Amino acid sequence: MFLPVEILQLSAHQANRHWRAIAFATPELWGNIVIDHPSVGNDSYLHNLLRIWLSNSSQSTLSFQFTRTYAYDCSLILNQLIFPVIHRCSALTLHLKDATFYQLLSLPPGSFISLQTININATADSDSTKRFIESQSITAFCPSPNLRHVTLDFYGDRINIAHFNLPWHQLSTLTMKWCVVPADSFLDVMRECASLRSCRMFLSDIDHETLQKVVPLSSSPLVLSSLQTLNLRFSTSNHHSHFLAALRLPQLRECKVSCSYGLPWSLSVLRSFLEPSSHTLEDLTLTDLLLGGEYMDEILTLLPRLTRLCLFGTTTPPPAALGRLSEGVVGSRLTELSIGHIRLGPLFDMLEGRLVAARASDGSVTAFEAVSACCDSTDDAEDGRFGALRAAGMRVDITSWY
Repeated sequence: MFLPVEILQLSAHQANRHWRAIAFATPELWGNIVIDHPSVGNDSYLHNLLRIWLSNSSQSTLSFQFTRTYAYDCSLILNQLIFPVIHRCSALTLHLKDATFYQLLSLPPGSFISLQTININATADSDSTKRFIESQSITAFCPSPNLRHVTLDFYGDRINIAHFNLPWHQLSTLTMKWCVVPADSFLDVMRECASLRSCRMFLSDIDHETLQKVVPLSSSPLVLSSLQTLNLRFSTSNHHSHFLAALRLPQLRECKVSCSYGLPWSLSVLRSFLEPSSHTLEDLTLTDLLLGGEYMDEILTLLPRLTRLCLFGTTTPPPAALGRLSEGVVGSRLTELSIGHIRLGPLFDMLEGRLVAARASDGSVTAFEAVSACCDSTDDAEDGRFGALRAAGMRVDITSWY
């Protein structure tokens, strides 16, 4: 029962006596609790309401969501009401301040025995969080036999995620959006993630010491055979090609890789990273990797199943590469193409002629239905340039970069 706190009290009292009695006698109706941005100063009301809700839930499984509460001191409610029953929670979503975040991580072993999904968003000081996590033996997740989905969203620089002592081998999804993780810590954890299907991670720069651990993996790469979705962001691009060359992802379907500061990729790096996924990858986004424009057509050759391709920070392709790319687009499965930071006029001039010709020869435009682009110049975004494409039945969305 997903209800904001403002209507929790009304829902039980607006039913007639018969249905109210049934509701109070059915613990399962009270196990799903959502509190969305409670008003500051209302804590006695909220406290009493939660007591009733938890009492009516008896020993049933709980799902607890406490969100958008950064301005609200929820430590009393969590410590007195939620933490004592947290062993009954199968799903837990909390937005916390730093002190309460640390209290959560300090819970005793067995606290998350029923947990299947945890989503923690903490407003914590980066340095304080690093000191706390790396100075503690976090045992709250030992054991967590049902835990499959983990999202930890907090700021921290070079946090060794192994300190969380999560049951890595059984996780299906792992997301750490803003916590910067050392590349070697990431690789150590990935070795244990035998069932991981989706991973989103922000990796720190790869220093010389870490590089010595990563380079040997190029000859004996780490195979993540279950991973289908990967979203990696590098704080800088120093040595990132060595890191990516250490991974083999044979079942990958969706991939996003970005760097804060781009350095050029080589064709050999591109191939070593993408070839193992050539028969599964459908969605590829590369941002600020300064992929050589002459290699864009190589992507279509390497990835015949690709339906969505987004390239940002790509260098401008030479005319010959544009020609090959336009040919590749027409013959591909692409339904969406986004290319940013290059002048697209020549590309679309070529695409326009080829796609209209394809329509004339076989009666259908192509599988390519959508074009979205970030242009370097508003001149490239003039509607008139793509009139023939639209007349041929294509949807063309052009957005100026400026």
